[in-house]
Amino acid sequence: GALFRTAQETLRAAGHTVVTSDLYAITFDPVSDRRNFTTVKNPEFFKQQIEEMHATEVGGFAPDVKAELHKLESCDLMIWQFPLWWFGLPAILKGWFDRVWVSGLAYNPPNGTNHITAKLTNIRRLMVVTTHGSSKWMNAVQGEPGKRVMFRAIRLMCHPLTRTSWTALYKIDRASDEQCAAFLRRIDR
Repeated sequence: GALFRTAQETLRAAGHTVVTSDLYAITFDPVSDRRNFTTVKNPEFFKQQIEEMHATEVGGFAPDVKAELHKLESCDLMIWQFPLWWFGLPAILKGWFDRVWVSGLAYNPPNGTNHITAKLTNIRRLMVVTTHGSSKWMNAVQGEPGKRVMFRAIRLMCHPLTRTSWTALYKIDRASDEQCAAFLRRIDR
């Protein structure tokens, strides 16, 4: 929570508009299923075309997904703040990506090629502020799966020149108060 508050305060003090998604506070449902989409009100009207239509074409996303999509489309910098669990993203964040970074809005799937087409080209900077229970060495041995997901997969859906930064406090469960305070100062900078 201190990391989240520090980042917000620092950005606002510098004159930036800050929009947040505290997934736990908004009780975001990470389960991706048919509830991601709204029901077609007049199925007879769409009967001939329904198989060819995509939710992005008819605005057919659930309200919670729409709200998050709007945030994605309006930002140029994204900062994710989360702890790593078992070397990866928390389940609620993974579910957020599953539901919100959708085909047709975040990217276009390959069309006869091996490459997706990025659609969130408004995003030019990705930052992660995180904590680990393990050491930096252990994360390196494991191949840094959390970092790979964020900067190899998610980055592909953003502007081609998107810059990234990973700021982490390792061994958080053994960190002293002084080390935690120093990390907060680093985030503030």
